[in-house]
Amino acid sequence: VSRDLQARIAAVDEAKAEAEQEKLRKEECASNALAEQELIMEKVVAESKQLKEQAEKNSK
Repeated sequence: VSRDLQARIAAVDEAKAEAEQEKLRKEECASNALAEQELIMEKVVAESKQLKEQAEKNSK
């Protein structure tokens, strides 16, 4: 009985460690995706500003 419980505890501990690693991997992936989206947004804002300035210049 004790061996069975120890084996089950070991299996649960292993599953917990694997789940933690998966969680960390997903968090890193999400963080990378967010950073990429922020960079894209910065580029879009800069391009929008440039187009507005160009439109104002052309309207003079």
